[in-house]
Amino acid sequence: TKEVQERWRSVKLVLCDVDGVLASRIRLDVDGREIKVFCEKDAPRIKAIGQLGMRFVAISGRDSGATRSRCRELGIEFFTRRELATDHTGRIDPLLAVQQRYGVEPQEILYIGDDWADLAWMQEVGATAVPADAVKECLETADFISTLTGGNGAVSETLCRLLAIKGLYDEAIALFANKRF
Repeated sequence: TKEVQERWRSVKLVLCDVDGVLASRIRLDVDGREIKVFCEKDAPRIKAIGQLGMRFVAISGRDSGATRSRCRELGIEFFTRRELATDHTGRIDPLLAVQQRYGVEPQEILYIGDDWADLAWMQEVGATAVPADAVKECLETADFISTLTGGNGAVSETLCRLLAIKGLYDEAIALFANKRF
């Protein structure tokens, strides 16, 4: 709808859940080390978002060396929900923390989530998206439902939609055609 497109046009920050959205699977090796599977097609779109004046931030309910490593590789920030909700005074609202840290209003945030823990975020931000395999409640809440599953291109497809709505899709492609990365 036109209203949804207007909300997506105002997006300045993409806040993305990790497990089930940015990563598809979690495996533990015999020593208990975590191995996650990420979609390689997400990387160029995430980098383009940053090059075109927006921010991409990954969040999760749990800390992970694999996630921190992937985020460093992509040049994006990663926070656990607990890290976002804690300041020098103790605890603050995570959404308020995001607003303060990045200088954005809730309506300028696109949240990509897939499970119950994401519902509160999805109800408070301006734009929402989910992978095709999100839980029913998230599917019912989202502005956009990717045709792809979490960790298998859903983030890439969502970012392409964002770039297209903002009129930046061709410019994003040109970044790579002109080898700016």
